[in-house]
Amino acid sequence: MGRVPPRGASGSAQLGLRLAGVFGVARDGVPLPDGELGSRKARTLLKLLAVERDRLVSVDRIAEVLWTGTHPRSRRSMWRRW
Repeated sequence: MGRVPPRGASGSAQLGLRLAGVFGVARDGVPLPDGELGSRKARTLLKLLAVERDRLVSVDRIAEVLWTGTHPRSRRSMWRRW
């Protein structure tokens, strides 16, 4: 992995997501280490929003994905705490 470049003068950067195969994120073409992507839940949320691009994703759907196997009522409170 190369060095992560600083943001440009305008503060913007090109982000690339690899969703097929091993998940990965690159900024300005340089892969970001997993540690820069946050927790597993944060990475899962990023994947979900990328797959659902240009579509409204409900809090219930996000909670369902992040806390699979948890009772639906519990998911709402877990979302608020997260």
